[in-house]
Amino acid sequence: MNRYVIIVAGGRGLRMGGSLPKQFIPLEGKPVLMHTLETFHRWDATARLVLVLPADQQSYWAMLCREIGCRVPHTVATGGETRFHSVLNGLRMVRSLPGFSESDALVAVHDGVRPFVSPSVIEACFGEAEKRVPLSRPCLWLNRFAKNSTTGAVVPWTAAVSSPYRRRRFSAPPCSAMPTTSPTRRSSPTMLR
Repeated sequence: MNRYVIIVAGGRGLRMGGSLPKQFIPLEGKPVLMHTLETFHRWDATARLVLVLPADQQSYWAMLCREIGCRVPHTVATGGETRFHSVLNGLRMVRSLPGFSESDALVAVHDGVRPFVSPSVIEACFGEAEKRVPLSRPCLWLNRFAKNSTTGAVVPWTAAVSSPYRRRRFSAPPCSAMPTTSPTRRSSPTMLR
């Protein structure tokens, strides 16, 4: 299976109190977002990374990549009005990449300001999704975890949700059937951040 990761980074950082969007805040000499890209590239250098940024932040990102020397191959997609629309734009970009085939693709979505996800968690999420491919083509949210109400174990989201819920929420419809508006009602298991 070909692996794709959509990294969404459209925040403004208003809660952090600064004027610099949180994805660009330096951490050990590099923006947080660059660390996130490097994390996924270290995990699997063959995974295709799609970075979703607002249009007004893309030139700043390009300048940071030139000046700091980002060596992680990635494609930039333009963010949308909401996170939902940004993920949708990321999915559209993934589908437009050379070699993409719906029958041979797993797509994950990750928050750009969460660089500390471990390779074992990423691999566990993709591994769990790969086992379930005959049921649907899942889209994983790697920065989400759920608590199993029976055992109390905290597990990656895809390992915790039931198949009918996952199929209804995460199956990848044909391009023409993709929604253009966000869902009006959301249900989810207990989420831990």
